[in-house]
Amino acid sequence: MATFSIVIRGKRRDGYYPVYLMVIHNGNPGYIKTTFVVSDKGLKKNLYENR
Repeated sequence: MATFSIVIRGKRRDGYYPVYLMVIHNGNPGYIKTTFVVSDKGLKKNLYENR
């Protein structure tokens, strides 16, 4: 069974973070890039608080 999660990765030069969909199947992660970006205001220290 696959597990899906939303993650952010490294900060871009313009100060925004790209949003990725992480898919884990049989212990192997894969990342799908989305068209969404998040600024520093959209982040929280504990990312699990966004759920």
